[in-house]
Amino acid sequence: MPSGLRFAAAVVVLAVGVASCDRIAGGARPNLLLITLDTTRADRLGCYGYRSALTPALDALAAHGTLFEQAFTSCPMTLPAHATMLTGLDPPEHGLHMNGKGRLDAGVVTLAETLLAHGYRTGAFVAAFVLDRRFGLNRGFQVYDDDLRTAATQEVPEPLSVSRPGNIVTDAALAWLGTVVDDTAPPRPFFCWVHLYEPHYPYEAHAELAGTPFEGKTSYDAEIAFMDRQVGRIVRFLADRHLTERTVVVVAGDHGEGLNDHSEVEHGYLLNQEVLHVPLIVAQPGRVAEGQRVDTLSSLLDLYPTVTELLGLRDRVPGRGRSLAPALVGTRIPPQASYAETDLPYVAYGWSPLRSLTTPRWKYVRTPTPELYDRSADPRERRNLADDFPDRVREFEAMLTGLERGMIHRDAPAAALDAEDRRRLEALGYVGDTPDPSQQPPSSLRDVKDMLGVKNLDAWLRAGMRAGSLSQPEILQVARELVRQSPETPAFQNVLATALMAAGQLDAGITHLAEALRLRPDFAEAHSNLGTALMRTGKLDESVAHFAEALRLEPELPEAQLGMGTALAVRGDVATALGHYREAIRLRPDYADAHQNLANVLASSGHAPQAIKHYKEALRIKSDFALAHHNLAQVLADHDRVRQAILHYREALRIAPQFASAYYNLGRLLEEEGRLPEAIASYREAVRLEPDDPAVLDNLAAAYAAAGRRQAAIATARRAADRARAAGEPTLAAAIERRAQLYGHLVLRHTPDPGG
Repeated sequence: MPSGLRFAAAVVVLAVGVASCDRIAGGARPNLLLITLDTTRADRLGCYGYRSALTPALDALAAHGTLFEQAFTSCPMTLPAHATMLTGLDPPEHGLHMNGKGRLDAGVVTLAETLLAHGYRTGAFVAAFVLDRRFGLNRGFQVYDDDLRTAATQEVPEPLSVSRPGNIVTDAALAWLGTVVDDTAPPRPFFCWVHLYEPHYPYEAHAELAGTPFEGKTSYDAEIAFMDRQVGRIVRFLADRHLTERTVVVVAGDHGEGLNDHSEVEHGYLLNQEVLHVPLIVAQPGRVAEGQRVDTLSSLLDLYPTVTELLGLRDRVPGRGRSLAPALVGTRIPPQASYAETDLPYVAYGWSPLRSLTTPRWKYVRTPTPELYDRSADPRERRNLADDFPDRVREFEAMLTGLERGMIHRDAPAAALDAEDRRRLEALGYVGDTPDPSQQPPSSLRDVKDMLGVKNLDAWLRAGMRAGSLSQPEILQVARELVRQSPETPAFQNVLATALMAAGQLDAGITHLAEALRLRPDFAEAHSNLGTALMRTGKLDESVAHFAEALRLEPELPEAQLGMGTALAVRGDVATALGHYREAIRLRPDYADAHQNLANVLASSGHAPQAIKHYKEALRIKSDFALAHHNLAQVLADHDRVRQAILHYREALRIAPQFASAYYNLGRLLEEEGRLPEAIASYREAVRLEPDDPAVLDNLAAAYAAAGRRQAAIATARRAADRARAAGEPTLAAAIERRAQLYGHLVLRHTPDPGG
C-alpha cells in the first residue's frame, strides 16, 4: 500500500453521539474533505466487492475508515443529489429536482455557509457544468472553482453537461489546499469539496493508466480507476502535510449508472438499485472505526448532520436526515427509509415521473405500473412482486404519501442561463418550463419502463443529426416513428415538424408544430420553428407573433432572434432586423446563419465593408456555406472585385452543384469579362436547372449573340419570350422579341453560326 494512503492505527475514543472540539488535538476543529464521485456505482469499487476494480485509494480509505454498505441517493441526477448532500434536505424541500432547472433558494442554508460561519476556510472544485455557480451550490464557499475552459468537446449519443478532467480539478484543489495550509495567520480549519466526474459517458482513455489492465481502455471501470488516482493524490497530500489525523474525509457517490441493467444505459430515468445505491466512506484515524462496514440503510440526506456532529458543531440540523456518527464508532443505529425521485421522464418526454422508498427489506417505486422488490431475496430488483403483494403496495404508497405530505415543499427560483448554457442542457431535455409533474396523476401518463426503446431511438436520432450521418429521408422516417409511439411528447412533434419542413412539406410541419404547442404552450423552440414555417408561407404577421412569443419565453434563444430578424427584414423593418441579428450573434458568436443574414441586410443597406466582414465570418465558421459564398460574390462583384467574386461563385457551385442562381450570376460576370465560352456554359447549366426562367434564357441568348452565334441567339431569345408570356410577363416578352429581331441583323464576326 502506498505510504500516502496508509492511515496510522489508532484507538477509537469518540463517545457515542459526541464530537466535541475539545477532543481534537490542540483544541482546533477538524478539517473536512468531501470528495464526491459522480455517476459511481457502489458495486463497481473494490472495497464494495468488485474484483475487476482498480481502486487502491478508495479501498485504503475504506480499510482505514468506515464503509456504509447500504447508502442511497435521493435522485439519480448530479445537481439534486449534491444539493441534498450540502443542505440535508430531500429534493422537494431544497427545490432542485433537475439538472439545469433552478437555483438553490437563498433561504436554504448550505453546509458551506454553516462552516464558514464557524471560521472555516471553504473551497469547492467542481468538474461539470451542472454544478456551475449559477445553480446556487456555491453559497458559503470563498473559492468556487467551476472553470471549464479546459473541458473537452463531447460528441456522444446523449451528450451530458460539459466537464473537465479530474486531474485538472485535483490540481486546482491541491493548489488551494497548499495555500490554505501554508498560511500562518492565523491557523483555521478548512472545508474542501472536490467533485470528480470521470465515470460519466463518454469514456476517455488516460495515459496515466499505462501499465495497468486499463491501459488504452475507454470504459466505465477505466474511468473509475483514473478517478481513484485523483483521490489518492488528495489523500497523499494530507499525509505529506501531517493532516490525516486532523481531517475528516468523506467520500460519497452522487448516483450510479444503468450500464444496461433494467435496459437503462445511463441514468436519470429509473429508480432501481444500480442508480440509487452509492458508495459512502468516512475516515479519520483515532475518531472513526477502522475497517468497519455498516450495513444499516442510510442516505445522502444523512451527510450534513453527520459531518456537523463530527466537527463539533451544535447548529440546528435541517431536514429529516440523522447523524451517522454513532455508527462510526461501532454503535448500531436504526435504519431509516430512503426517499428518491426523478422527474426526467416527464420533463423530457411527457411520461410519468417516478418516486420511491427503499427500506432494509423492501423497495417500492411509484409508477403507472407499481414496482415492489424484496431486496433481501432479490437485491438486483429483477422480479416485480407488486401483483403478488397488493396490500404491501398500498402500505408503501401510504408511507410515501405521508412522507411527501410531511415535507416543507419549496420551489427553486429559475437559474440564469445564457444561450450556450441552455444548449448544453437541452441535449438532455433539462431546459424548458413544464407543468409541475406532481400535479399529474401517474396513471394518466406512460410508464417509462415501457418506453425505454423509444428513448433510445430518440437518442440515436439526435446523435445522427448532430454528426450529420443521417439523410433527410432517414431523419423523417425515424421522427415519424417517434411520434407514432409517443404522440404526447412535444419534442417528437417538433423534430418531425422540422424534418417535414426540410422536405418541403410546410403544411404538414405546421400541423405538427401546432400539436407540439397544444401539448406544451410554453415550448419556445416550437414557437420559433412555427414562425419560420409561417414566414416561408408568406404569413408574416403570424410569423412575427410566434417569434415574439418564443422570445418572451426565452429571450436568449438565438434561433428566435434570427427568425425575428429575417421576418422583419422581409417586412422592410431593416433597423429592427439588424438588432435581432446582432443579438443572435451575441448569444451565439459561431452562428453562421446569423452572420450571413446580417450581411445580407448590411449589403442591401449600402454597408458593403461590414457585409463582407460578416460573410467572411460565416464562411470561417461554416466553410461549406454555399449561400454565403454566393452572396459574398455578389457584393464583391458590385464593388469591382470580379476575380474574387468569380472564385466565390465557383466555390458555391462546388459545394452545391444544383445552385441555378450561382450559375446564372457567374455567367453574367464571365460575360462582362469577355469570357464568352465560359459564360455560355454557365448559362446553359442555369437553363438546365431552371428551364422556365425567361431571364436566364434571355441572358444566354445575349451571350450567344455576343459570341456571333446568331441562330442560337434568335432561337434562345424566342424560347425566352415564350416563357415570359407563359409566366404572365408580356412586357418582358415584348422586350425579348425586340432583342431577337436585333440578333437577326448581326454581322457575323467569325465563322458562320452552325445553329448550336
